[in-house]
Amino acid sequence: MKKLLLILFFVLIFTTPLFAGGSKILWDAPSDSEVTGYKIYHKNIYTNQIESHDAGDVLAESISNLNLAFAEYEFWVTAYNEHGESGPSVSIFYKYTPDAPAVPGPPQNLRIE
Repeated sequence: MKKLLLILFFVLIFTTPLFAGGSKILWDAPSDSEVTGYKIYHKNIYTNQIESHDAGDVLAESISNLNLAFAEYEFWVTAYNEHGESGPSVSIFYKYTPDAPAVPGPPQNLRIE
């Protein structure tokens, strides 16, 4: 397998959560090979459950299946083409902390009739 398929150098960046239970993950393409697509892997650190998602040929993807509040996840990405799948990128860790529910404002226009 080509050197690129064995080792990938990705820059993984997490941005502000896009919606409850999700974040956006971004990476850079390897420069020395043809890539057909990417697979995103994440592992819940507490349960050791690993899930993967085929992101296709994009360089960013929303991650929406983080469902355990305050759980920590490890993420990595692989590239693939018709010859196979690369080794994993460098891992990055993310702790999912959902926004607290909003408390309603006080009642308005209080009066006695």
